[in-house]
Amino acid sequence: MRRLTLAFLGLLLAGCTSSPLDTRVPQRFDLQGEWTLVAELSDSVAAQPRNPESLRRGALPRRRPRGGLAFVTHDFPSINARRMRIEQNRDSMGIEYDRGLYRDVSWGERERGLWRVVAGWNEEGQLVIRSRAADARAVETLSLEAEGERLRMHIKIDTEDENLDLTRVYERI
Repeated sequence: MRRLTLAFLGLLLAGCTSSPLDTRVPQRFDLQGEWTLVAELSDSVAAQPRNPESLRRGALPRRRPRGGLAFVTHDFPSINARRMRIEQNRDSMGIEYDRGLYRDVSWGERERGLWRVVAGWNEEGQLVIRSRAADARAVETLSLEAEGERLRMHIKIDTEDENLDLTRVYERI
């Protein structure tokens, strides 16, 4: 019974923290074009901290993510992308990454493989992409800066094993 109560409270709190997203593209939010990584303004994937629980257990540092995080990072190519080409229209965007990967994001809610994805704009005018699978959650927040010539992507992924929290910055070329 206690487990059921805790699960219910967790779902209730998760529902309260996720504000609804607007699926209408703001007038000045144009991602269309080619983007290149600004390494000096971006977090390094290699420098990501381990899960605090693994630190308490005394686990050795890992060079590459394993377990749940390694599985889900494949679905988020922006983590390692140095270049992107984005096509955007009123109901979706397509992103081609430098490693030959492609991703389609539709505004609103949809299923993408194992993920339930919700994409739209928050009150601050940022594009937010929330992805949820059975054992992982991800939030990508995209903000345009420098009069639309700089794209800041904050990527947060939580799995049962590990977490990833990094920012990648791109400039339009």
